[in-house]
Amino acid sequence: MLALRRSDQDRTLEPQQTRLAWNEGLDLARTAAVFLVLYAHSQDILKGSLGWASSPLLSALDEVFRPGWWGVRIFFALSGYLIGREVLRILTSGCLKQARLFLARRWLRTVPTFWIILLLTVWGNDFRFQVSHVISNALFLNTATAIGSDTSIVAVGWSLVIEEWSYAGLGALVLAVSWSRWKPSPNQATSLLAGVALIAIAASVAMRLQISSIDNISFDLIKKTASLQLDSLSYGVLLACIQQHWPSAWTQLTQRGWLIGLIGWGGMTIIGAWMRTTFQLNVATPTTLDWQLLGGVIYPLSGLLCCCFCLGLWLFRWPGGITPIEQGAKLLAKISYSVYLTHVPIRQIPVFREGNFSESGSLILWCSYLAVSIGCGYFCWQLTERPFMALRRRLR
Repeated sequence: MLALRRSDQDRTLEPQQTRLAWNEGLDLARTAAVFLVLYAHSQDILKGSLGWASSPLLSALDEVFRPGWWGVRIFFALSGYLIGREVLRILTSGCLKQARLFLARRWLRTVPTFWIILLLTVWGNDFRFQVSHVISNALFLNTATAIGSDTSIVAVGWSLVIEEWSYAGLGALVLAVSWSRWKPSPNQATSLLAGVALIAIAASVAMRLQISSIDNISFDLIKKTASLQLDSLSYGVLLACIQQHWPSAWTQLTQRGWLIGLIGWGGMTIIGAWMRTTFQLNVATPTTLDWQLLGGVIYPLSGLLCCCFCLGLWLFRWPGGITPIEQGAKLLAKISYSVYLTHVPIRQIPVFREGNFSESGSLILWCSYLAVSIGCGYFCWQLTERPFMALRRRLR
């Protein structure tokens, strides 16, 4: 029977109930994701360095693993899981005010910083963009549909379109349930959210299969179009549902994290090799079947494998004592969003773009690029993210 909320429907939850547990393993997964993206966008600098050609590990990372692809997919899995946990908590609270605050807190986390970077990018390009173009990017409409090509002013803006529309969909769900005066039980909330995630997966697969035979199909069209990527966060959401609904199974999974993580890495490598061969080495023109495999099989598998990667790190804990590696990893995790937004423009600085250096100089240049990107990301975090994060904490 549906449980009706009482007159205190707008009561707020106690502060301790709103704080979700922090996990060092997920923090490390975030660090790995942003490093993979940084590496993917700078690997051509590193290729001239000493030992590159003779290193099987580096060669495999470049030619097989597709680090940028997996960095973004790991970000999606993490976002889906963390947002899924919060949505489940709000659904079972039956609290309309918390549903509204969920949307406010989500957009305070991502949107203001993006708008600031967007305006700085427009200013840095001497305001050459049309006003309608800027507004489209600001409202995350630039890659919302498959009409036209990627018109993102901020290079990584296409992935934010996918995330923001996913947040909007989950926000609409919690608002609708709150307004309906239905306070679902934990099991009902989990079933509802898992059902929504599965519908998003099925719809995305169906749409990707539908366009697999069109003449102007491209890898970027499928990857960057939000309406074809409704399932990007869904696999992480399902992970949160498993944790909520089957806690004993969750414990068993995390205790076998090393094996699950190994399966994730192995699957990522195999998929990366297939994608590299099929879509980028120009040894064959992708067929309709290849596009169908990409849209109907590879994308769902990628989401699941990234969840395996996160599960593999679930029980990770840094050893006692503060080390430079631990400090660096935690810092990169904290500022990962700002680094993600700002690293591509830094790559366009002439000294990094040209990269005509000796073998030893190439390695130095690559390390310099990483240092400058992380430094600018930290500066951006201090000026933009940190103030809005403080405001988010006041909205608990």
